[in-house]
Amino acid sequence: MVKFSRMQNSYSFKSSRILVQLAVFLIPFYFFRFSIGSIPTNIFEVVVFLALLNTLYVIRYTKKVVWGSILPYLFLLVALVSIFPATDKIDALGIFKGWFLVPIILYLLVINLFSSKDWSKLIVPLFAGLVVVDLWAMLQSFGLVTTLFYQKNDPTFLQYFVLGNFRLFGPFESPNYLAMYLVPVFFLTIPAVYYFRKISPKYYWLAAIPFGFAANALLFSDSRAGMLAMAVPVAIVLFSKVRKIIKINPRQGRVAIILILIALSVFYLNYRAVTTNRSESNSSRVQIWRYSLQIGAQQPLLGIGLGNFQDKIAQVSKDDVGFIDNVLPYAIHPHNVYLAMWLNVGILGLIVFIVLIKDFFRSLWSRRSELFPVCLMAAMAAIMIHGLFDTTYFKNDLSAIFWLIIALAEVLDVRAVSQK
Repeated sequence: MVKFSRMQNSYSFKSSRILVQLAVFLIPFYFFRFSIGSIPTNIFEVVVFLALLNTLYVIRYTKKVVWGSILPYLFLLVALVSIFPATDKIDALGIFKGWFLVPIILYLLVINLFSSKDWSKLIVPLFAGLVVVDLWAMLQSFGLVTTLFYQKNDPTFLQYFVLGNFRLFGPFESPNYLAMYLVPVFFLTIPAVYYFRKISPKYYWLAAIPFGFAANALLFSDSRAGMLAMAVPVAIVLFSKVRKIIKINPRQGRVAIILILIALSVFYLNYRAVTTNRSESNSSRVQIWRYSLQIGAQQPLLGIGLGNFQDKIAQVSKDDVGFIDNVLPYAIHPHNVYLAMWLNVGILGLIVFIVLIKDFFRSLWSRRSELFPVCLMAAMAAIMIHGLFDTTYFKNDLSAIFWLIIALAEVLDVRAVSQK
């Protein structure tokens, strides 16, 4: 009987891992939505909850649970409290479930089911998801595929098919959302090439092809912030290599990096605005940021609650007819992840978020000579940089990617390594 229980527990453990791998593959495909009873959900969430139920069965016998850092659960608690100030409690509950609860459950599952020896088992399904998105975007660039079933009745997509404004958006809601997915996943899945090299030394180079498609999709998404988020981590890594060759001391190197990046960012964003006639996009963002700061000043401590942003910005901008007519339909979020955190989950939520990021980089820094930790840091840096211009967390796939990055860092046991 004891032997049977052990075999059953081993089978359940393997089943949980497979379900988590499936969930990681399904991260970009949350648009397959349906309801279970009166609860709206999607295919990604269902697989995560199945993995959780199966893992709870495993824990019942092993009596072992890895909780990781306290910060994710503090962040979850702050998000839960942020439901109460929300005007629409049902909508706020849906946001809490999709952008906080489910991604943090994924984090908990990953740190309990995977070790530092088998992180590649999560990178491969993530890479497979990237391949599907790449193929979709490539077919869209050739005009073979236009919109998906849930996009067909949305007239806002028509603007991206105009000859002078053609932009790829793939399976997502906009070109910027495509870029917000592509860049961190691009960095995260680079080690997949080395994984395939072990499996097929002769043909492993084929695994590099999707990265070319991803770069092409990013280019034709015409997301300036996405391109900047791709370029900056690459520039930092290259500069760190050059610094060692020309022997610049660390302090001078950090100052040089900051100054160069500021100069390049200002030049690039202004150059792209002029050459692509995107000055209207720039002014719209500035208007949204200005009104967001006004909203935050009214409720600086607790924020406005989950899902209240568009209603609040409509209230503070009610006398601005041009903004109401032209910008408000696109002002779903503050177009800045830090403003979004402050407004949605209050000042405490923003502080926890920043401390979480700081702890992440601090714990990985001691392993910056290794490929996978560098890829994790590059992916998180991309989220933070792109987050200056877009809301790189408040979406099903983006929040899942964020917490997957945090979980993978935890799986590497980086804290223990950095303390030795």
